[in-house]
Amino acid sequence: MESPNIILFGFMGTGKSTVGALVARQTARVHLDTDTLIEKQVGSSIADIFSAEGELFFRDVERKVIQNVSQKKNLVITVGGGAVLYPENINRLETNGVLICLRASVEIIFKRIGTGSSRPLLEGVNTCKAIEKILEKRMPLYDALPHQVDTSELSPASVAEQVIQIYSCVC
Repeated sequence: MESPNIILFGFMGTGKSTVGALVARQTARVHLDTDTLIEKQVGSSIADIFSAEGELFFRDVERKVIQNVSQKKNLVITVGGGAVLYPENINRLETNGVLICLRASVEIIFKRIGTGSSRPLLEGVNTCKAIEKILEKRMPLYDALPHQVDTSELSPASVAEQVIQIYSCVC
């Protein structure tokens, strides 16, 4: 039987990839990470794509990848933190999935990602201030997602459990 996808949104460092893999294992689904799919499609790391081609190129490829994966079923899909900036991404994904936003405090995000040197939007800046600035812009969009899990004080296993519980209640 085909079931709607479990889709994890959230800012970098909130645990999407780790939790997505756990949820996929526990629900016998395939886990697709859109950033990984973009890297494979373009043949470069996210950092290199941002550096060589720019954010607009990256977002265009991201939209196409999301359009493709949103047509499939029985998946756990984790999307990059900026995917929420484009309403068509949300609209496509919610037609065939349950959207869950993972969140964490700025302090926890900073602790998890460190200097952010591998994160294009944080490269060469005061990481904490940059996180706050980006989050300020994206927070209303994250808040608008139907389900929220704060990962700040939870283990990945506990977050996965909450995600599965939310999905079970909705479907």
